[in-house]
Parts: sequence; C-alpha cells; structure tokens
Amino acid sequence: MAMSDHYAPCALRARGLLPNHAAQPRTRDGGSVMLTRHAVRPAAPQLARIHRTPPGSLQRKIDRVRNARAQIARKITDGEEWMLPLLKRFNTELASLVETQDLLFQAAEIANHAAPHRAA
Repeated sequence: MAMSDHYAPCALRARGLLPNHAAQPRTRDGGSVMLTRHAVRPAAPQLARIHRTPPGSLQRKIDRVRNARAQIARKITDGEEWMLPLLKRFNTELASLVETQDLLFQAAEIANHAAPHRAA
C-alpha cells in the first residue's frame, strides 16, 4: 500500500467527496479494526451543575427594566397611548425579576442558617 493511498480517503473526506461513515479505522499495519459496542467505555455520571446568577447581574436587569418602564411612562403621559401594552409587559417582567431576587435572598438566608447546624 502506497503512502498516498493511505491518505487518499482523508483528503476526499475533507473535500466532502467521501462520507465520514465510509472510512474504517485502520491498525498500524493497514488492517481494519472491528468496532464493537463494548469498545467505548460509557461516560461516568456527573453531578448536575447549578449555574447561579450573580446578584449584581440580576440587579442590573431590574435597574434596566425600571429605567425602560420610566421612559415608557413618560411617553404614555405625552400621548403615546399605544405603549400601554408595553408598560404592562414591563410591569410583569419587573415583578418576576423582583420575585426571583427575593427568592435568592431567602435561599441565601436559609443556607446561612443551616450551615452552623451542619458543622455541629
């Protein structure tokens, strides 16, 4: 087997002329390797990671919604009544963000209270 014959499938696959499933794994001497379903070890189970939202980030969102709501309220008082549904949506969004922030503070208080009991 010539060296160029060995690399030909890779070059054809890179150009999109040969599908990926057509290539068979090869050993060092050029023979085929038979794959079995037991050849690959299953991944170890991992613990779920909880991505916490930094309190500053949530506070920035709340501040942005409050500023936007204030601008919308000014435009509504200037006669832009078509913005009333938008004001309603921003009020709902603000209530949701404040509720989330309250729950985060509550969870922190519970965790801080539970920490001394675990240490004992």
